[in-house]
Amino acid sequence: MRSQPALLPRSTPAVSGVSSRSITALLDRLEAQSIELHSIMVVRHGHVVAEGWWAPYSAGRPHLLYSLTKSFTSVAVGLAIADGLLSLDDRVVDVLPDHVPADISEQGRRITVHHLLSMTAGHSTDSLAEAWQLESGDLVKGFLRVPFSEPEGTRHTYDNATTFVLARMVERVTGRGLPVPRAAPHDRGRRRFRRVAAARRRLGRPPARPARMGGARDQTAHRDPATRGRLA
Repeated sequence: MRSQPALLPRSTPAVSGVSSRSITALLDRLEAQSIELHSIMVVRHGHVVAEGWWAPYSAGRPHLLYSLTKSFTSVAVGLAIADGLLSLDDRVVDVLPDHVPADISEQGRRITVHHLLSMTAGHSTDSLAEAWQLESGDLVKGFLRVPFSEPEGTRHTYDNATTFVLARMVERVTGRGLPVPRAAPHDRGRRRFRRVAAARRRLGRPPARPARMGGARDQTAHRDPATRGRLA
């Protein structure tokens, strides 16, 4: 049985058309300007040509990604769409009917995957805190209850709650939590989501709640964001 090719094969700067002197100059400049890095990876034409870590960080040590987690969730949404499990026009109320508040507005009923991905649901500020206040046990319901100040699709507002809702939608249509357990050889969906998770992901959780955040608190090894970039 043929093994799968490595997602991030190694090479040298010269072979990949990168100047080793330029990489050294970059590191020197970062140090001169007192810019603190935890790790660095330079990828050229799909090959890692340089990488390193600053103590106490190391190659395999999980690292908190903060909002880079949103990129992982967005890729998971894209893979679900590619597999025909979701579409950009799917509405939250249709995919998660058990999370729809009784007093939902007409605009809340119209919110789609596209609005969540583009953060154009119509909130004027980040809705996360208010959503938790409205529904401490159900953030999806709280998100749909936060008043909308703009028509959907007209204004981008950075909104942490949107990727939480997307994560719940992916879990619902796939029947699997994020990250996905080890794949069976015949299960293409599990293999693909496992690759997105980069095999080492460990998603954070909001206090006393089992759902993965989807938008923050993800932890991975430093190579995994580059792996995600190759899969995107």
